[in-house]
Amino acid sequence: MITVPVPFRLAAAAATILFATTAPLRIGAQTTSTLLPALQSFAQDQLTSQVKAVKAKRGALVVLDARSGAVLAMAGTDTTDSRRDPHDLAVSEAIEPGSVAKAFSYAAVFEAGAATPDSTVDCERGKYEINGRTIVDAHSNGKLSARDAFAESSNIGAAKMAQLISSATLHQQFTKFGFGTKVGNGIPQEDPGQLLPLERWSAQTALSLAIGYELRATALQMATAMACYGNGGRAVKPVLDMPPAVSPTATDRIVSEETAARMLDMLQYAVEKGTGKPATLTDWTAGGKTGTSRKSDSGTDKAAKYVGTFCGLAPIPNPRIAVCVWIDEPGGGEQYYGGTTAAPVFKAIATEALKLLGEPENKVPAGRPTDVKPEPK
Repeated sequence: MITVPVPFRLAAAAATILFATTAPLRIGAQTTSTLLPALQSFAQDQLTSQVKAVKAKRGALVVLDARSGAVLAMAGTDTTDSRRDPHDLAVSEAIEPGSVAKAFSYAAVFEAGAATPDSTVDCERGKYEINGRTIVDAHSNGKLSARDAFAESSNIGAAKMAQLISSATLHQQFTKFGFGTKVGNGIPQEDPGQLLPLERWSAQTALSLAIGYELRATALQMATAMACYGNGGRAVKPVLDMPPAVSPTATDRIVSEETAARMLDMLQYAVEKGTGKPATLTDWTAGGKTGTSRKSDSGTDKAAKYVGTFCGLAPIPNPRIAVCVWIDEPGGGEQYYGGTTAAPVFKAIATEALKLLGEPENKVPAGRPTDVKPEPK
């Protein structure tokens, strides 16, 4: 018999694990839980602590084995409803990912051959008028490489990049990433999120999608999409319980190996040089993308509400884990950005996960010698 870590409940009638594969698998010698109990407990504690620290309403996270899709931890917390079990928020709640979506819109452009990380994009000093709307940036940048525009999380840069390809191409690529559909494997309570059918797109939709609006996705969907970059551009199918003989592997191609490698480089650069710096690990390289989305019911600027998100991989260039964290409506003044709310949780969780998995360190911290000096003759 296996022990299912709390908070993953048992279905009383069927005596099955809450999150199961395509057909409900009965608890017993036939099944193996992919959860790591120590990581599950650590993740829940870290998330709960951060939600409290930033005075947020809710939060969710998921940790995947980036190579197999095995769910290693899944946590959630909700301060607004004591009657609800929040531990399925990573699969049952879809959010607008904000700039995390740039990790996928840039890939669509690269995959189409319309640009490279070294291509130049004019970020218009932080203000861009197009199709009757104004797109603004947090930073006043001029011309940047696509790599730097991505690291700086320029909305204008992402919007301009998306204009290099057709709406049909952008929609097709986001569909390949799995947005708008359930990840499958019979996970109950899963929200499919939302990716509008192409025929319902307006003149604004491609611009919005490029920066993470007019799109809703769960933490599980985002982590699953990100994991393909660690598998040479092939998809993984998340699983939480499986027969011991089953070893899930990467399957359908999402992007080319070249695009996957480019995105790993871009994601690492965003952590080392850009808005993702708070996600920097001490002993391993990491890559990822911050996101800060303004909620549609925010009202005036003064009363604006946000969701801070971070989705990333570690170590780079051969990721073992994919992690996605979102923090809903942090109340700490101006500290609502994904880099300040969600990225620190990624750092803590990724560090603990890699330790538990026994992943060899691949980064030499400052002050540590890189080579053993030969003994003098």
